[in-house]
Amino acid sequence: MGFDRGLGARISGEDPLSEEIIRKKMDLFAYFFLIAQRIQYVTDQVFQRDGLTTKQWLVSLAIEQGFEYPPSLSEVADMLSSSHQNIRQIANQLEKKGLLEYFKDSNDRRVLRLTLTDKSKEYYESKSDEHLGYVLKIFEGFSDEEIKDFHDHIMNLYKHLDPIYDEFRNS
Repeated sequence: MGFDRGLGARISGEDPLSEEIIRKKMDLFAYFFLIAQRIQYVTDQVFQRDGLTTKQWLVSLAIEQGFEYPPSLSEVADMLSSSHQNIRQIANQLEKKGLLEYFKDSNDRRVLRLTLTDKSKEYYESKSDEHLGYVLKIFEGFSDEEIKDFHDHIMNLYKHLDPIYDEFRNS
């Protein structure tokens, strides 16, 4: 299946290698979305058993591992390329489940900081082997060398995407 004709893309030129690379780039672009959808579906199925969603897990992960201090709602939203309102809704759901707490910043009382509760930490610790198993299963068809290369390529893409993201975000 190829996505080289999507979104009105026109591929034409004299260099067939160039056309092939452009087609592959279009395929990659589309497959990133399809892969993200499938990973979210699988992850939602795993977390649904415990009444959670992939997005709730991602917010928890950002709070726990993305900062060296309890982050604000805005900081988590920025990290996850999401809106303040969206993260607030997810954080409210986590709070209702007893997995997250808000507290006011000591320097600026308008800023709400987020921290995971002991219940949350216990949950993720009790499920870590199970969750790791699903991640490993997703990548079991790759050799160690392929994983290292894939990781390097994805990190390179992520770094390259940052200024493009900022450009659109600030326009």
